[in-house]
Amino acid sequence: MAFNSRMARTSVLLCGLGRMGRNHLRLLRTLSSQCEVVGIVDPATQAAKRAGDIPVFATVDEALSATQPGAAVVATPTATHFEVARRLIEAGLPMLLEKPIAATTAEGEALMQAAEQASVPVMVGHVERFNPAVVAIRRLVREGQLGDIINVSARRVGGSPQDVTKAGHVLIDLAVHDIDITAWLLGEPRLYAAQGHRGRYVDAATLLFSCGSATVDIHVNWVSPIKIRRLSVTGNDGHLDANLITQEVTLTRSSPILMNLNPDQSMVFDEYLRSFAQPDRIQVGIQTREPLREELRAFLNAVAGLSPMPVGAAEGVRALRLAEQARSEISRSMGVPPSVMPPPLEPSPS
Repeated sequence: MAFNSRMARTSVLLCGLGRMGRNHLRLLRTLSSQCEVVGIVDPATQAAKRAGDIPVFATVDEALSATQPGAAVVATPTATHFEVARRLIEAGLPMLLEKPIAATTAEGEALMQAAEQASVPVMVGHVERFNPAVVAIRRLVREGQLGDIINVSARRVGGSPQDVTKAGHVLIDLAVHDIDITAWLLGEPRLYAAQGHRGRYVDAATLLFSCGSATVDIHVNWVSPIKIRRLSVTGNDGHLDANLITQEVTLTRSSPILMNLNPDQSMVFDEYLRSFAQPDRIQVGIQTREPLREELRAFLNAVAGLSPMPVGAAEGVRALRLAEQARSEISRSMGVPPSVMPPPLEPSPS
């Protein structure tokens, strides 16, 4: 059923009530002025208890027969994304599809083509684009506050999936976030090196990309006992450092003492020390918000025709393709066939 933009609220079908699905449900309930969850699809026996008064269906077809949704949110295990999303596309439902877009690039491309042919909008849930800290960094980069970008460095560690045996490898689970951030900041990244650590599964990886004239290094792992989400951007005029969890961003420029020093001018040692200890440091003002809620609001606004659909299927395919390229590079370096490193079966929080 196609969505009617004249409706006061969007009726939403939520597919999946695992960890991410429960987060979506919690936040959709806070957006009651924009939407109403009319059904949930989840075959698990405990789903009905978690859903409260919302009807629960075992399959998408059962839900479509009993409800009239105007849009869908898909937070099912990654291995099911292709079949669930394809059925929703056939039904003409705009959807927010959790990252990664599919279990493989081939499946992602097939979904993208099906959505284009059916003129069904598909938004991929790259939630960090809605993190106020990342939004602020992109604005500052585009304003030229850092000058020419030299390097982007991302560190996303800790916070392993509930079931690592089902999560496959850390690249699709975590690295796709920072691959997408890089592409959003600077354009198309190109992979030139990848190394990983493998216990039973690949649980840590370091990736190196080039993006225009900038270098990009991304490290992800499930091993660290502390959860860290940091992003830094260096340009020839300044440096940005962000804690993506607390949404704190610091802009640092070279010390005015050093910047104003002539090449043939010397300084006393005390001035030299102060020039490094007291740089021009600015705490960027940010109003903190929950990124997943901002993502859902953007999706609902797009469904209502109030704004373009952000993070399209093509962008989801791009991030997945680069993550798969990195996986192949790591498997070659380890002498392990890629087939023994399966994609994740359940999406996990960023």
